[in-house]
Amino acid sequence: MFRPVKQLCNVCHYFRLLKSDWKESLYGGALLSQTGEFGIMALSIAYKAKIIEYSLYKAGLGITCLSILLSTIWISVLKSLIEKKKLQNKIKI
Repeated sequence: MFRPVKQLCNVCHYFRLLKSDWKESLYGGALLSQTGEFGIMALSIAYKAKIIEYSLYKAGLGITCLSILLSTIWISVLKSLIEKKKLQNKIKI
């Protein structure tokens, strides 16, 4: 499964347990599901400590950067869907 989607589902359930509605849970989950910055830091430390080779470092950076890019798009799409749903609810009332 696409990693940010899986993380979104996990975090969203925590928000629901804290009695947040689905809109807040989805948006909060989308914002918190991104952990790419930590991945870049961990890769850099591992490479400088000679724990991983340069080829693995490059591959890890590429994957992490792609994940950050896709997560940004994912958050934008999710936010627009939530806003669209809010607008539909206002029109129905």
